[in-house]
Amino acid sequence: MINSFFKKYATESIAFIVLMCYSVMLNLQFLEGANVNYTFSGHDEYLTVREVFSILEPASFKHFFMGLVAGDIYFYGRMMFYTDALFAFLPYKIWGISALVFSIRMTHVLFLFLGVCLLGRTFLKNSLNRAFFYLGVLSLYYSAYFIIIPKPEPLQLFVLAVFLYYSLKNNWAYGKHFIFLGMAYGLKFNVLLILPLFFLLPAFNGQFKFKTGLVSAFYFLAGLLIAMPALLLSPIKPVFLKTYIKSTFKNTGHYDDTGATIIEWLKDGLFKYYGGNTLLGLIMFCLFLFLIGLLTINYFKTKKISSSLIVLLIGFCFLLPVILLTKRMWPHYLWTGFIFMALGLLTFLDEDILPTKRINVSKIFILTCFFITSLFSISRIISLKDLSEQSTEIVVNSSKAHNYLKNKSETFVAVQDISVWYPYKDFLQTGRYHPFSDTYPYEDLKQKISWIDFINPATIEKEKADYILTYLKNFETSIRRHGSLKDEMEGKGDSLMRLQLNKTVFLDTVFGKVRIYKVVHE
Repeated sequence: MINSFFKKYATESIAFIVLMCYSVMLNLQFLEGANVNYTFSGHDEYLTVREVFSILEPASFKHFFMGLVAGDIYFYGRMMFYTDALFAFLPYKIWGISALVFSIRMTHVLFLFLGVCLLGRTFLKNSLNRAFFYLGVLSLYYSAYFIIIPKPEPLQLFVLAVFLYYSLKNNWAYGKHFIFLGMAYGLKFNVLLILPLFFLLPAFNGQFKFKTGLVSAFYFLAGLLIAMPALLLSPIKPVFLKTYIKSTFKNTGHYDDTGATIIEWLKDGLFKYYGGNTLLGLIMFCLFLFLIGLLTINYFKTKKISSSLIVLLIGFCFLLPVILLTKRMWPHYLWTGFIFMALGLLTFLDEDILPTKRINVSKIFILTCFFITSLFSISRIISLKDLSEQSTEIVVNSSKAHNYLKNKSETFVAVQDISVWYPYKDFLQTGRYHPFSDTYPYEDLKQKISWIDFINPATIEKEKADYILTYLKNFETSIRRHGSLKDEMEGKGDSLMRLQLNKTVFLDTVFGKVRIYKVVHE
C-alpha cells in the first residue's frame, strides 16, 4: 500500500521531503525573536504570534471566544489565526514560545505544499509538467518568504486550490464549493478581482441558473464568515464591520511610495524575483499575455472554455491590481499571481490545443524557461539557510542593553525602535490585550520593554518611558529617507527628538551600535 502510494505520488513525495528539510532548516532560525530578520521583514511575524498566543493564553473565557472570532487584526482573515492556534496548541504547551513560533511557521509550510500540489494534480496530468511546476514554485525566493513569515497566502492558496478542484470537477458550474471561494476572499481581499470571473463563468459555459447562482452566493457568504467570523457580530456591534472595511481597504496609506511605477513593478518585481532576470521574465510575461489573447479568441470560435484560459485569467486578476494600484514595492504581493501564471502556461501544454508539432516546440521552450528560472531562484535561496548570521551582533548587543537596564533599575519603562532585537517573551508580556477592555488588569510589569512605530516626544510622554533604545537610527545625525509617508513621519519624529537631546533626552550608554538614551520628564 505504501509502495503504491509513493509510486502514484512520486513527484509529490520527493517535493515534500525536499521542502520539509529546507523549511525546517530555515525555520530553526530566529525562534526567540525574528524582528532582526531584516531580509524578510521578520517584525511582521510578531502580529501572528501575538494573535495565536492570545487564543492559547486568554485572560478569560470571553477573551478566548473573542480571540477566536475577532481578535485585534482585521486585514487578515481570523481563519488563519485559529488554524495556527489549533496546530500550535500541543507544541506550545509542551515546549513553550519557541515551539509556538516554529509550529506556526511549519503549519504555513504544510498549507503551501498542499495548495501547490493540489493545483498540480488538478490541472497537470503530465508528470513532467507537474515536476517543473513544483520546482518552479517551491524554489521561488518569495516562497521562502512565506515559509518563514506567517502570512495568509499559503492557507488562501490551499482553499483556493480546493475550490478550483471542485469547480473543474463540476465543469465550472455553481455549487457548494463556492464556500471555499468565500474562505479565500475572507483570508485576504486580493481575491476580489477573480470573484466576477467565477460568478459569471457559468453564463459563458452555458450553465447559468439564477437560483443555483443565488445559492452559491450564500455559500460564498458562509465561507467569508468562516474566515472572518467577527462579521457575524456586526448586526449587534456595527464596529466590527466598520473596522473590517477600514483595515482591509484603507489601512495602507502610510506605506505609499509614489515612485513605484508599472515598469518598476514588472522589472524589479515580477521579472527579477519570479522570472529569474529581466529578459527571461519579459519573455514569460509576454507569452502569458499572448496565450490569454489566443485562448480568448479560441473560445469565441469554439464556445469551449479551456482550463488553461481560466487559470491564466486568475493569474492576471491577481497580478493586475498589484502592478497598477499598489504604490509600495513589495514583490511578495506578486507570489500568488505568478503561481497561477506559471500553472496556466503549463496547463496550456497539458491540453494539447495546438497541433502536435507546435505543441512540442512550445513545450520545449516553456519548460526550458522554467528550468532556467528555477536555477536563478535556487541560487538566491541557498544563502537563506544562514540568515541568522546577519543578526548575531545585534542580538548580542541588544541582549547586553536589555540586561544593562534590568540590572540598573528594579522598575523602568523602556521603548525601542523596530530594529533593536525584541525577544518574543518580552513582546508577549507587554503586548497583551483584552478584547473587552483597554484597561484589563493584567499584572503590572516592573520592568517593561516595548517597541513603538514612531518615536517622538509625544509618544515618549504617552508611554512614560524612562529609556529609549535604538539601532538603525540615532537622534544625533540625519538619516536618508525613502520617501513614503511612513518614512516622512519617522523623519519628523527624529528631528523632534534631536531637538530634545541634552535637554530631556541624554545618551546613557552604547553597546556596539545599540544606543540607550535616558529620558528626563519635566
